[in-house]
Amino acid sequence: MNNLSSTRHIERSISTGNIMWNIFFDLDHTLWDFDKSSKQTLLSLYQKYELSDKIINHEIISFDDFLKAFQTTTKFLWKQHHEGLVDKVKIRERRFSLIFEELYKMTNKKLKKEYIFDKVLYQKPHYNLLEELENEYQYNCPRQPNLMPFVLEMLTYLQSKGYHLHILTNGFEESQKLKLEYSGILSFFKNIITSDCTGVTKPNPIIFNHALAISNATPQNSIMIGDSFDADILGARSLGMKTIFYNPHKKTPQHSVASYDISCWKEIENIL
Repeated sequence: MNNLSSTRHIERSISTGNIMWNIFFDLDHTLWDFDKSSKQTLLSLYQKYELSDKIINHEIISFDDFLKAFQTTTKFLWKQHHEGLVDKVKIRERRFSLIFEELYKMTNKKLKKEYIFDKVLYQKPHYNLLEELENEYQYNCPRQPNLMPFVLEMLTYLQSKGYHLHILTNGFEESQKLKLEYSGILSFFKNIITSDCTGVTKPNPIIFNHALAISNATPQNSIMIGDSFDADILGARSLGMKTIFYNPHKKTPQHSVASYDISCWKEIENIL
């Protein structure tokens, strides 16, 4: 695997002021533990709204099925968002209706589509279960404080070394800032760049160029760190940025073009 540079060279460059390194971090699945936070939020909703008592195709909804349907739906919607097919509003309008549709599919029984919405809406005046679930998910999930292991120690170390730290994320502006605030790491970052505010998602070079411009950085003095090989690593490499692939599940990328591949944040001290 290609090397970013020797640790000695990077530290000497910063100490002499020849190069001021800018590090751009992805957020979800990289610094902030999206899976754990979503699971905690969904479990709370499942219990509060007694979803175990809701019947789909004569079967009780288990939490495992509810979580699986959420994961499948979220993956589908984010793929559509990255392709420019749905925006933030559409995702929030459709998410939980699609989750319940997915639960119907998981029962392997065929029902007419028009039955779905009749059965998942409470028959109470002015009360829509799907809308309530979405509103509470939007409010509670980004306020979960869960970070990936050793993130706080890693950020403290990098800040002490004089690196300029930034966030570059495919996410919605308000929710990403809430995640940073409630997890206690907002103060580490000089700039927060989201696909929501730029109008394009990684790996589009427009969002990388925008991030470099507002951070007064260049590809030559910048490092991108993220868990998405396509969005983070290939996107940054296309501009000539150095890259660190955060790979906690030790996936093998199709092409090993990342400058470094790490599975734990403790490893960062061996690189930077």
